[in-house]
Amino acid sequence: MDPVSRRLAALAVLGLVAFVSPVFGAFNRPVWLAGLPLLPLYLFGCWAALVVAAAILERHR
Repeated sequence: MDPVSRRLAALAVLGLVAFVSPVFGAFNRPVWLAGLPLLPLYLFGCWAALVVAAAILERHR
């Protein structure tokens, strides 16, 4: 397995950990940032970060 494939696999595991219940539940609070609830900001922020990281890793392949 080449290094990029290993990094992509690690990124997939990191993505799974980011969306499991205990981590997910930590952001399910009645807190608002910039007029938006914290949970959707966390979800879309993690999703965007995973997409960008995967794109960067694929570019180096």
